[in-house]
Amino acid sequence: SAFGAVMLAFAGNVKNEDHFFTFVGRFIIQPMFFLSGTFFPLDSIPIYLRWIGWISPLWHATDLGRYLTYGHDIPVSLVWVHILFLVAMIVIGLNLAIKAFEKERYQALVNGDISKTTELISNDLLYTHSNLNFENKEAYLHALKTGKYKFESFDTDSTHYVFLNKKTVIAAG
Repeated sequence: SAFGAVMLAFAGNVKNEDHFFTFVGRFIIQPMFFLSGTFFPLDSIPIYLRWIGWISPLWHATDLGRYLTYGHDIPVSLVWVHILFLVAMIVIGLNLAIKAFEKERYQALVNGDISKTTELISNDLLYTHSNLNFENKEAYLHALKTGKYKFESFDTDSTHYVFLNKKTVIAAG
């Protein structure tokens, strides 16, 4: 979902989750439900609070869902606004999440933290070198442990990602 993608981006940047998600639940999710037209029409709340609903992905999804399921009467232009808003949140949220988790992985590699690196990379990792040699996760971790690879830094700002399919991502930069 659009909100899930944005929350994933936030979660990727949380260093100490001490009460973070409690705060999110109480002060973001709960008000979002009450002020997004989910339980009652957005028109029934004061105009000075409606902006909260308008920026809420839940309002966009709810209004679009009502339109698609039982013909809720909204202008076609608003249907497109809903779709574009939700798609934009998904794209932006996932891009920020990928960057956050990649930054964490890169930091673990620079720090030589094999335990953290093991957690952060997929079990079906296939590391492809520029000379087209391949290593699976086990071989890659072994090479890190033995010092075959030593990373001093990463320039994450110049990294570009190409998604080939559900399991294949090319990171270059």
